[in-house]
Amino acid sequence: MQRIKQFLSRFLPSPARTFHKKHFELINLIQESKVELGGIQTFVQESKAELCFVQTLAQEIKVELNSIQALVQESDAEQNNTQKTLQEIKVELNSIQALVQESDAEQNNTQKILQERKVELNNIQAVAQESKAELKNIQAVAQESKAELKNIQAMVQESKAELNKINTVVSKMSGYITRNMEERVLYVTRADAFEARVLGAFSSFRQRDDYGKAYLNLISGLDKESRKTVAQINKRLEMISEKEGSFDLFTQVEQQQIRHQRYYRSKNLFKVSEDCYCLGEYMLPINSFLESVFFDNLGIEMLDDRSKKEIGNKCIIDAGAFIGDSALVLSQYTDAYVHCFEPMSKSFRLIEKTIRLNGVKNIIAVNAALSDYSGKVEFSLIDSGTGSKAVESGDLFDHEEVEVMTLDEYVLKNNLEVGLIKVDVEGAEQAFLRGARETIFAQKPVLIISIYHNPEDFYYIKPEIDSWNLGYSYKIHKPICHSVVVEAVLIAEVL
Repeated sequence: MQRIKQFLSRFLPSPARTFHKKHFELINLIQESKVELGGIQTFVQESKAELCFVQTLAQEIKVELNSIQALVQESDAEQNNTQKTLQEIKVELNSIQALVQESDAEQNNTQKILQERKVELNNIQAVAQESKAELKNIQAVAQESKAELKNIQAMVQESKAELNKINTVVSKMSGYITRNMEERVLYVTRADAFEARVLGAFSSFRQRDDYGKAYLNLISGLDKESRKTVAQINKRLEMISEKEGSFDLFTQVEQQQIRHQRYYRSKNLFKVSEDCYCLGEYMLPINSFLESVFFDNLGIEMLDDRSKKEIGNKCIIDAGAFIGDSALVLSQYTDAYVHCFEPMSKSFRLIEKTIRLNGVKNIIAVNAALSDYSGKVEFSLIDSGTGSKAVESGDLFDHEEVEVMTLDEYVLKNNLEVGLIKVDVEGAEQAFLRGARETIFAQKPVLIISIYHNPEDFYYIKPEIDSWNLGYSYKIHKPICHSVVVEAVLIAEVL
């Protein structure tokens, strides 16, 4: 075909060739149209098949659409019913809301009322608890009152019997009591030679220019009771220095105590043998039961309880033990030993008798004097009014050479732990303190120092110890006895 086209194109004239070209183009177009027509026919066939499928589907959709329309109509009816129901519900809801609002208001009012009722209930419960507690107390008091009433009734019965006995005793004792109550204990000047000498020295000291300064230094730092004691001693010195005779010096309390001491002695003191006298639980080889020792316990009861506890397991030093009477009392305040010092052989032998008579196991007697030096010195006995005691040198009575040592030496030699030092060495107290300085500085024991032998001891010992700055606190104590200043002591303790 191609070759024919080529042949014709070469040999045919131009119009013929043009016609021929057009002819062939038409033929080609027809051929292509046939092909396209075949495709269209195929498409049409396929479209028919699809149309049939679509028609079938349309029928099914139409059926379903009819069903949907029916459902829609039913749904519309139901919607209308639902809307009606909703309207009804809305109306009811509005009614309910109104009711709820009313209920809330009522609830608020109810809560307020409940709160008020709760407060009232709490108050009622509190009152009920208090009433219950008071009722229990009343019941307990009632029970106790019943028991006490029974006891009182029993006591009344016993008291009636006792009263009858007492009336009998009172009738017998009324005369004796009346005489003793009416009788005042008077102080008589120069009734005691020793105290007369002491009071003379104190009266002379009061005339000195430095007396006022000494008085103020003494009372500085003292407690109220000690200041009263110092003032009372000085007032009484002033009273009796103006004239001699009898003086009503003692307070009512002192009067009663002095009468009690005399009464106690009259009822309890008796002679066992020539070298044994008994007063209550104590026995001495001579009749010398001093009030300051056996009624006042040397002032130890004036100590703070902590000090009394502290000395309970430590040694006690008794400087100036006389016949061992003070050591006898001191031995009851410690579980350790009482080391008592007495230089005079006669008094020392009496100490040994006192220890044997009372069966005391914790007293060590030392036949020596304590001072501020060591060696030998001649002592002489004087009558001090409390038995025979020793003072250094003099021309009175018996003379005796005695051993002298310092307390510091004795404590160091025997390795002692000292809790209390009692000093009554007939006016040599300041010399004793100089010989005990190291012990006092190191151990700070309780000090009970006699300060009545001379005014220098009375006014200067306390300021001297205070100048050592050891932390001592002080009391001036005067035992109740028939004297103005004799037996006064300085008590010093570190608290």
